[in-house]
Amino acid sequence: MVTINGVALPEARVRDHMPETLREVADLIGVAAALCLSKRFGGRSLYIPASPGPDSDITACIGWEAAQTLGRYFGQNDVVLPMARTIERLARDQALLQDRGRGATVRWLSFRYDLSERRVWEILAVHRAHEAPCGVVPIPESATARETTPRAAGRATSARAGNARAGFDGAR
Repeated sequence: MVTINGVALPEARVRDHMPETLREVADLIGVAAALCLSKRFGGRSLYIPASPGPDSDITACIGWEAAQTLGRYFGQNDVVLPMARTIERLARDQALLQDRGRGATVRWLSFRYDLSERRVWEILAVHRAHEAPCGVVPIPESATARETTPRAAGRATSARAGNARAGFDGAR
């Protein structure tokens, strides 16, 4: 298991979502260390010395042994590591699904994860279509009809407005 932003994910699943370059680095030094490098140096050119010193930024990030392994493989070259945002989204979606499984509303999830309600519904739909990715417990079927579909939620909040404007045809 690899922990990303406080969410534990299976290492194989994380590896499947890694860009090719980062997967190559993960094969050398491990998934957790590769993710640390990506988070700290991703999207930028990183010079890797043949033997990173104990005070180097690389050593501080991934440890002495992993830095030495990286130095032997990429030594004296500039490497551009990808940013691995898909993995961060994977962790976010996992946490969102866990919160939903505990009974959180779509509205609360949208605020908690800084997403639109529509995006939360899309994440939930993908989850349902793939039968619990990441090993998450499926969303309970006891969810109310209002929270089951976006359209039902829209009708529930706009019913009063519709009744108050009955007969309105849009002409002035």
